[in-house]
Amino acid sequence: MIKHCKKAQISFFIILAVAILLALGIGITMLTTPSEKKAEKETTVKQKVPLQIQPIKDAINNCLKLTAKEAAVKLGKQGGYLYKDQGGSAQTPTLQELGQNYVEYDNEKTRYLIYEPEGDIGQLFFTQPPKYPWETFPYLDQNSDEQLYIGYYGLNKLPALYRPSKDSLQEQKETYTASNIKKCTPFDSYPAFEITAGQPNVTLYLANQADKLQSEEAIYFEMKWSVTIREKNTNTTTTLTDFGASLNIPLAKIYYNITAIINRDVQNISYEPKAEGNYVATATKLNPDSIVAVKFPSTRVDDQPYEFRFARHT
Repeated sequence: MIKHCKKAQISFFIILAVAILLALGIGITMLTTPSEKKAEKETTVKQKVPLQIQPIKDAINNCLKLTAKEAAVKLGKQGGYLYKDQGGSAQTPTLQELGQNYVEYDNEKTRYLIYEPEGDIGQLFFTQPPKYPWETFPYLDQNSDEQLYIGYYGLNKLPALYRPSKDSLQEQKETYTASNIKKCTPFDSYPAFEITAGQPNVTLYLANQADKLQSEEAIYFEMKWSVTIREKNTNTTTTLTDFGASLNIPLAKIYYNITAIINRDVQNISYEPKAEGNYVATATKLNPDSIVAVKFPSTRVDDQPYEFRFARHT
């Protein structure tokens, strides 16, 4: 009888582990993506720039850095989303989605990344009362006094990190930066020149290999943008095409910390966000749900810890 009970418990845990993996729908890609170049791209292609044009190129590079930083901060405040009406690639949520797909928090549309579980998993997990999460919860079964809190309590809706996944963080930041760079560039500050520009294309490089992830310290933005500059006095024309900027934000490392937090939340009903490793996570009640804010003290943006926050359905 004892042997039979032990076998039943072992079977239960095996089914439990498989069920959790199937149910989560994490939505992240593998650490390695063959189409990606390495994250540590140090410099753009060298281009000879006349001395009088260099300040304009420097200004564009600075604008690229500022816009990329703005994208990183806003993405963190909105739960990994940059919307089309902001210049990003993600669909802008409607007012009807308020309270379901996002909340208004600190003047931002912060997304829910933890949803209620959907669909029963055989006779193991249930999503509706009175059986939710299983009939003998928190006990293993009717004949056991052992309590168990690991199970299927929610869905992880964090977007993928890498392209080509739809609305990946990589794609959203590239699109936002390319869409907003023109708002920043100070072409009017150079009256001695006539400046015309085409459409910018931005590529974000970040750690994409397991051995690079832990050592990641920054992300790099490369921008291809045809900017033609004509000196009015001499009628000399120069065309700039290559720009670059780096941010000291280890985005991939931050992403996998957020993934771990969400996975713990949807797998363990007793889990509460806390300080752990290189981050501090706290939950703020937002009746009937809550906002989870994760701060990374070692990553500073404008002398403030980088913050990633998201809403969760309870």
